[in-house]
Amino acid sequence: MEDDTDVPQERETKDFQFRQLQKSQIFASPPDLPKERANLLAVSNKYGVLFAGGTSGLKIYRTDDVLIPIKPGNDPNNIEAAPPGIEVPTSHPVHHVALSSDNLTLSVCTASSDYGSSVSFYDTRTLVGESRQPKEAFASQLLSREAGSFVTDLKWNPVVSNMVAVCLSDGSISVFQVTDTIQLYANLPTSLGVTCVCWSPKGKQLAVGKQNGTVVQYIP
Repeated sequence: MEDDTDVPQERETKDFQFRQLQKSQIFASPPDLPKERANLLAVSNKYGVLFAGGTSGLKIYRTDDVLIPIKPGNDPNNIEAAPPGIEVPTSHPVHHVALSSDNLTLSVCTASSDYGSSVSFYDTRTLVGESRQPKEAFASQLLSREAGSFVTDLKWNPVVSNMVAVCLSDGSISVFQVTDTIQLYANLPTSLGVTCVCWSPKGKQLAVGKQNGTVVQYIP
């Protein structure tokens, strides 16, 4: 087998750092920034798109369009207007977006002080396609009716691409299987005090972080 000439040569470095290239204005500045934990960006390497959540919904950009304006010598502190993108309105502010392991499903969590919290699932191919069909969720799930409830963490299974674990601010955790419908696969009560979650590399176990500082493993 011939050596792959496209693979860059390895080298050791001691001073690795991230450097800001530019700032882009995606949404209008909200009157009040969210104080809850949020995850408002997701990038699909498979489709080359960026998903950004905001108070009015979801915006979708091709990563090539975002990178094109970057030129040597530009002041990285200048705020540039974002390129044209696809807008997907939501009825409540978005506070968490995430992609499944196969990049085919995008989860979008919304919350409001009077509505509670919910999660909607979108087919990524529909969102990034050029057809004029509505950019609508194929399934949605009400997570909590409690006012002020929100998702503290959400992780897709790295192997079973239609399985997702969701932690709520009330300390509960639920595992769902997402196909054309949503099925509750497993859940743990609020008394557990869950704050975060992580799947094992093979997707067979869950590591759950609790409010008391402990980590517990579960098999869903």
